[in-house]
Amino acid sequence: GTTEIDFVYSKFTDDTDSVEEETGFDDDDDPPSFDGFEGERTQSTVDDSEYLASIAHSFEVFGTTEIEFGLDANWKKRDAGLRVSEAETDVAGQPLPPYEVKDASSSLIEERRFDPYVMFTQKGVSYSVEAGLRYEMTDSEVGLDGNVVDNDYSALLPSLNMQWRVGANDRITTSLAKTVRRPSFNYLSPLYLEGEYGDNDFIGNPELEQETALGLDVGYEHRLGRFGVVGINGFYRSVDSLIE
Repeated sequence: GTTEIDFVYSKFTDDTDSVEEETGFDDDDDPPSFDGFEGERTQSTVDDSEYLASIAHSFEVFGTTEIEFGLDANWKKRDAGLRVSEAETDVAGQPLPPYEVKDASSSLIEERRFDPYVMFTQKGVSYSVEAGLRYEMTDSEVGLDGNVVDNDYSALLPSLNMQWRVGANDRITTSLAKTVRRPSFNYLSPLYLEGEYGDNDFIGNPELEQETALGLDVGYEHRLGRFGVVGINGFYRSVDSLIE
């Protein structure tokens, strides 16, 4: 058989310092008079790192069936900080005084995954079948200013994909699979972001669970010689714990 080993490391660092200053006037006066000078400074830091390691072994049996089994391991970490400072003066013509820290917080997110799987592939003269089973285990820790929330979950994910050739120009495909979508670190981070979406504030939820979906796809394709392919497809999805 064949054994494959992969290792991936990636890192992302962002350091943003933004300042917004506003001068206010009293519209009740004619002409409008000076009403105040204020500013807000937001300093944010994000340090992401990710390690991914996988090992897989595949071999053939009976000359028509390939079996592959393996393990994927993933470790992700985000170290983030947020500091908001303000300054103001009501004296016309005077510069802003030094910014004073209004709020400061730090967040640490760690996610560890271990995903063993096995897959069977069989190819015949007029058909092909691929069946698999994957078990994903996720262990996450989300901390804000020293307080930690543990969130562990797992999912058993079966899948089955089949294709049949009906004549020289026609093919039928079917697929049945359970899939998952884990919440992104942006949705897990409990840092309070003021005005993150227009006038709306945002704060993540460290207790979010993964989204699961059970899907069924059926399709029929007919090849029109050199002109292309025409087909019709239908699908059904049942989603639980929708992340929104």
